[in-house]
Amino acid sequence: IYERLLGPRGVSIDNTVRSRLALDAAMINRERGDLDGFLRMLTLAVDLDQTNKEAQHLATSYFAEYAGNDAEGLSGLLEMQIGLMWADPIDPNVHLGIARQLAIKGAMREAARFHSNGIAILSRAGLLEPRHRVQELALRWLLEGPRIVLDTIERELALARDNAKIKYERDLQRDVPDRLLVPPNEVFLDPLYEKIRIIAALDAMDRPALLTGLHELDMYAQHQFNEVQEATKLDDPETRARAFREFASTLVSLQFMRVLANAERQELAASIPQLPRAIGEEEWDRMRKPLEAWLALRAGDLDTTRAYLREIGTRTSIMRVCHAELLAAEGRDAEAAGEYEHILRTDPFVPYGAWARSRAMELTGRTDPATPAGQRMRRLVAEIPA
Repeated sequence: IYERLLGPRGVSIDNTVRSRLALDAAMINRERGDLDGFLRMLTLAVDLDQTNKEAQHLATSYFAEYAGNDAEGLSGLLEMQIGLMWADPIDPNVHLGIARQLAIKGAMREAARFHSNGIAILSRAGLLEPRHRVQELALRWLLEGPRIVLDTIERELALARDNAKIKYERDLQRDVPDRLLVPPNEVFLDPLYEKIRIIAALDAMDRPALLTGLHELDMYAQHQFNEVQEATKLDDPETRARAFREFASTLVSLQFMRVLANAERQELAASIPQLPRAIGEEEWDRMRKPLEAWLALRAGDLDTTRAYLREIGTRTSIMRVCHAELLAAEGRDAEAAGEYEHILRTDPFVPYGAWARSRAMELTGRTDPATPAGQRMRRLVAEIPA
């Protein structure tokens, strides 16, 4: 019946209906193990109706699994993602996915365009999270340099505290209970903002901004610790556990930011003996060796750093950066640049990715990060109206 309705005898049927029938036929063929039939019907479903979101999703997922890593394969995958965008132009994840694909291959300006689309959709839907804003800052850093990150964060924090001061003074006049008052000095940006501020300050060689970021992260960790103490008074295990997890995460981030920046050594040395008790033995066991690898690197003990990296690997961004810094310290600039470029291609939207691009350029002298695939992708998206 599918062959009849989808063949010449079914041309009088609306194409949107035929597209859904073709997708049904594709799914049946896949269940039967008929891969050729599955691909034929799936292709037909997409061709008949470009707005068939389910067909576009399935085709994109299938193509992503088997696409090659060359310029042709990656460009083909991008074309599938663009087709998915036309099928559902208000899905923010589609725009963000296209942005990521472009950024991975170095087409940063084009990536920023699609990322902005995704951010606008999320913002209108009330779904914007700090991580999305930090991704946006990382892209702006890649395009405009680290100073834009430092200026934006300084401005946003000042505005948040100015607004908090106005509200605090108004609440005092209204005799709002003390427990509901929020002093301006207890208003912070999300730790993700402070992490990108610290790393951008490293790139900009702006030590005052770097120390400000570390101070804010430290103050926020202390603020969270106070919240943990308050949460222990509540008969709510979930709230207590969440408060402790958030505090531990910030405290761990602070130590890695200190050692990455090679700053506040005395504070770091004083904090380390307290960490097992402060964050719990389980979390300490996870972070101890990565932190010790970084401490060895900053002390110039390259052999110990190398031994730690062999043992724990480079599965996280911070340890990939450690490996790249080790290679640079050993004078292996080409290998270090390759590792930095790998970080950028893997995580272009995180602060480490933006900083890695700067470090790779510093070591190689290259100014355009776009790969051959990225250059081809630029031409593809240039045809899409803004």
